[in-house]
Amino acid sequence: MASDANAAVKMLLETANLTVSEEEFAIFTESYPILRSQADGLYLPQLEHEAPAVSFDPAAE
Repeated sequence: MASDANAAVKMLLETANLTVSEEEFAIFTESYPILRSQADGLYLPQLEHEAPAVSFDPAAE
């Protein structure tokens, strides 16, 4: 799993054209699986065919 996180972080940093220190890379690699899991949790396939809201009213119930 660590090698997967290393590869993913390396690819993301290269894609963004960013250079980080070894210490920063280690931190990113350690936190990547948690962040990836949280991002995956935001995917709601049951809403795939719903139209997006064009406005948001935080007071609506």
